[in-house]
Amino acid sequence: MYIILHGACFKSAAFVFIMMGCCLLPLPSLAEGGALARVNTDGFGDEANTAIYALYPSDEASKLYAGTWNRATGCQVYASDDGAVWTKVAAGGLGSADNFCAASLAWFDGRLYIGTWNMASGAALYRSGPKGGEGSWEAITRDGFGSPDNERITRLCVFNKMLYAATFNAQTGPGIWRSDSGDAGSWQQVNANGWGAPSNSDVSMLTVHDGCLYAGTEALHPPFRGAQLWRTDGKLAAPFDQWQCLNTPGFGKRTNQHIGGIAALDSTLYAATWNGASGLEVWRAPLTDKAPLANWEKAASDGITNPAYAMATGLVLYKKALYLGARGKFALDGELFGESAQVKDATGGALFTSADGNNWRRMEQEGFLTPPTLGVQSMAVFKGRLFIGSFALDSPAQLWAMEDAK
Repeated sequence: MYIILHGACFKSAAFVFIMMGCCLLPLPSLAEGGALARVNTDGFGDEANTAIYALYPSDEASKLYAGTWNRATGCQVYASDDGAVWTKVAAGGLGSADNFCAASLAWFDGRLYIGTWNMASGAALYRSGPKGGEGSWEAITRDGFGSPDNERITRLCVFNKMLYAATFNAQTGPGIWRSDSGDAGSWQQVNANGWGAPSNSDVSMLTVHDGCLYAGTEALHPPFRGAQLWRTDGKLAAPFDQWQCLNTPGFGKRTNQHIGGIAALDSTLYAATWNGASGLEVWRAPLTDKAPLANWEKAASDGITNPAYAMATGLVLYKKALYLGARGKFALDGELFGESAQVKDATGGALFTSADGNNWRRMEQEGFLTPPTLGVQSMAVFKGRLFIGSFALDSPAQLWAMEDAK
C-alpha cells in the first residue's frame, strides 16, 4: 500500500491517501449552465478501463481521441467523429500490458501519437500509420528516450511545427523532448533536467498560447519547494537558457506541489494547483514578455470552499469562461497501481466554472463525479461541446459532455 501526501510516496499497510480567496456562487441550474450527460458506455464497455486519462481533439482528423488506464490488459485508445459513437483503435497496451496508461495523445503530421506510462521498462511512444491509418502502430521509443527512469510521457504538444514530449522522472527530474518529424532517433532534449530545480519530478502541464509553449511542473522531491511554471518561444539551444521561469515555487507555498491546469483569459494567465494541505488553488497574473510575471494573485483557494478537493486536474477555456476540473481525497485498500485496488471514503470530484476568474460556480447533475468516481482526469473541447473524462481506479470510467442550454 502507499500513502501519497504532498507528493511524497510512502509504504503503508492500511490505506492510500492521495492529497493531491474566492467566491462560490449558488449551484447553477441546467438552464443557466447547460446540460451534462454521459456519452459513453462506462469504461467503453470494459470494466478495467478505470480512467479516461487523456482526451485529445484533432481538428485535422475531425476526431476526438480518448486514452484509458487499464491495469488488467494494458491501455486502450478510442476515437469518435461525434463524441457519441466510439471505435477502439488501440488496445492491450499496444503490445505490452506494462503500458497500463495512455497518458498523453497528440496528432502530428497526419498521425496519432500515444505516450504511455510504464514503470517496468520506461515510457513508450507509438504512432499510427501514415495519414491516420490506425490499424498498425510504430514504436518510436520503448525505453523512455533511452532512460527507463522516464516512466511516463506525461504530455504531448505540437508547437512551431514540432512535436514535444514531456516526461516524469523521479530520479533526475523531468525532461522535454522534441522532433520535427516524430521519427525514432530524431528526438532531442530541450531543457536541463528539471530545469535545474531539485524539487521538480515531472512536467504535469504543457500548452501553447500566443506563440509560446508553457510547461507546469510537479515538485515531488525534497526539498519540497512547490511547483514551477516555465515558458519558451521555442528558440532553444544548449544550454537551454531561453526558458523563462514565471513564478516563485508554489506561488510562495510548498504545498502547491503541482500545476494541474494552465489557461489564458482576457490577457491573464491562470494556473491551477494541487494542494493537499488546504485544497486546490488558482493563481493568475497579467501576461507580459517579462519574467517572472509580476502581480501574481490568488483567484481561488481552499478547494473552492471544500479543502477535500485537493487536486486541480484541468483548466480549459470554453464559451469564454474558465472550467476547472478537480479530484478529491480518498482512501484505498490494495495497491494504487494494482488490479485489486478498492476505493473507500471517497470525496468524489467537481467541475467549477468562472466567467471572470473571481466568481466560481460548481456544475452539478445527478451521478456526475460522485463516488466511487474520484473526479475529473481529462477535459477537451470538441465540436462545440466540453468533454470530461473521469478517474475511478476500481470502477469503469465515465465520459460526460456539456453544451450550453439552447
